Amino acid sequence: MRLAAHVVRPLQEATRLDRKQFAVLLGLRAAASTFVPLLIGAALSHPEYRWAGIAGFCATTTDKGGPYATRAKAFIALVISAAVTVFIGSLAGPSLPWAVSLTFALVTLGALARVFGNEAISIGTIASLFLLLALAQPEPDVGLALQRSGIVALGVGWAALLGLVVWPVRVFAPARKAVAGAFQALAAHAERLASLSSDPTSGPWHVDLQKDHSAVRLAVESARRQLASIRGNSRGPNGKGAWLLGLLQTVDQAFARLISVSEACESADAPLEVRAAVARQLTEVARSCQALAEFAVDENEKAPVPHAAISTTELIAAINAAQPPLAPLPRARLLHAGELLMAIDQTLETVTPVASTTREPATPWLLTLRAATSRDSIELRHALRVGSVVAASVALTSTLGINHGHWGSITMLVVLQPHAPATLLRSVQRITGTVLGALLALAIASLVPNPHWLIPVCMVMSAVSVSVIQVNYALYATLLTPTFVLLAQVDGLDWRLAGTRAATTTVAGLVALVASRVFWPSSERSRIADELAKALAALRALIASIARRPATTDAELAAARRSFGVTINNADVSLQRIVAEQSFSEAELEPVMTMLLYMRRVCWSALAVTTLPGAPVIPAELAQACEGVLTELQEAASERRAPEPLTTMGIASTASDPLLRSQLERIVQHVQVLHDAETRLAKGTLLTAS
Repeated sequence: MRLAAHVVRPLQEATRLDRKQFAVLLGLRAAASTFVPLLIGAALSHPEYRWAGIAGFCATTTDKGGPYATRAKAFIALVISAAVTVFIGSLAGPSLPWAVSLTFALVTLGALARVFGNEAISIGTIASLFLLLALAQPEPDVGLALQRSGIVALGVGWAALLGLVVWPVRVFAPARKAVAGAFQALAAHAERLASLSSDPTSGPWHVDLQKDHSAVRLAVESARRQLASIRGNSRGPNGKGAWLLGLLQTVDQAFARLISVSEACESADAPLEVRAAVARQLTEVARSCQALAEFAVDENEKAPVPHAAISTTELIAAINAAQPPLAPLPRARLLHAGELLMAIDQTLETVTPVASTTREPATPWLLTLRAATSRDSIELRHALRVGSVVAASVALTSTLGINHGHWGSITMLVVLQPHAPATLLRSVQRITGTVLGALLALAIASLVPNPHWLIPVCMVMSAVSVSVIQVNYALYATLLTPTFVLLAQVDGLDWRLAGTRAATTTVAGLVALVASRVFWPSSERSRIADELAKALAALRALIASIARRPATTDAELAAARRSFGVTINNADVSLQRIVAEQSFSEAELEPVMTMLLYMRRVCWSALAVTTLPGAPVIPAELAQACEGVLTELQEAASERRAPEPLTTMGIASTASDPLLRSQLERIVQHVQVLHDAETRLAKGTLLTAS
């Protein structure tokens, strides 16, 4: 069973298609970036222009869109890094010791650059790729090496011109789509709540809503990063950026209130007519959020703002008319849910920019680099692994004189990922795509009588391959392989070249897979405890912020809630990687899953306190008890031990309001379950399994 899981799951992931990511314009731009320099070189009888074509192709495929200034800076960095590595590699190629040493040093630095973000990952990978290409085709003459370096810079510059001027990207379009995605995620969450409310047979809501909460939080964080990038690259406050930030703030506020609505409704055993009334109002919330999503992406500056149609009159009437009459506590909870729905209505009606658009402080690059080079850093281990394996490949292929051995080195560079499951997935996709692409190249070569006719064929292949790069990497590799295999045969067909490409890629992919398991393996099981500790620390900070109200400002509370949302999602991702690494039984995974669930439940129940009528606060005794328990749970997770036995946590006698007392009791119950789950985790085998 476990072997089947290890085989079936990677194959399913490798063949999964994301049809929404088909990008025709990006494919056309890649074809123009690649083949215009090649055609110019052919017209001038200057074969070195193929370097410009390769540079243009690489620069285009790494341009993922986004803020204009960010992309421009990335192109500039790519021009410099690619030109420098080509120059160094061209001169060092004839000397094997220099070639191996430079490969290890520069490839390691390129892989370590991932700590600075996605753009840095692309730049580091492309710079390392050009180093390997230059080492495989050395040029000891300094003048000619400089000429080659300049041609590469021109190729990247041509791609930048196409991407930034000829095919300009709307600066705010990605941010608009991201904010709209947050509204859509919120709409889906409201629809899910409506479904649960109208279904009397629904199970515990908190179980069904986990994925919804993660989806909304991820959508909000994605939009926040887009907007932060725009603000970070502007010289001052931008009206449209502030407007989008205001829309995102609307999503976040409505999301917090929807969480409280679910808390209030789940804990109240309401009759069917009341549940139906709640469901109808939640459906209106979903409809309003969907309308605001469409409004966010509308380029018409004069488009009317959609208005919500939420009214709790029907809900209140259903509560008052319920037979038999509702008990005081369920009645209070449902009336509170109605107040929250009206608050959501007010939030959606007030789509205005936030008052402040100050730039969020960025982490100094030196601190980021220092953290990345610590002894236990996964990023450093990954960089050393990539540098060592690729350098060894260069040494071996050069010593043995393997034809086109640099293809194997490039495969290892691209395939190796920080985590073994990601390396396995990329290896399967790269090997499968290359083998199929080699067969396709042979078929095309046999059907094309004149080798020079291959150029228009390759133009089409390159455009289509880049168009599907986000759809499926294996499909991209299948279409890309014939492009470069056939381009290498414009001056004469060599039937063996396709087989060499397939064999080299297959061997290199398998070696990379072995290396990810043997050299500095980074098992997610060694990280899950740390991720849980971070989430517990963020939860403790959130509870403390809530307990300090009203001294805690809304901005501080929102920041604490966001911090917890990010850390709990990181722990979720860590758990998913554990499952991908090895098949564990439900009993082994249950404690972690329970901890993730009940950390969220503690968060939801605590946030619900802030929405109760009468400005309620968490009593000091309970806040101190939660502080102590969560601190112990955090330390126990960090130290990989069982937490100390749980002391009695009581509700302070000052909580006389039944609605508040009921909510505080829920917090206590959730904390107790959380403690029990961590105790089971420490006694289990998940963290110690090999």
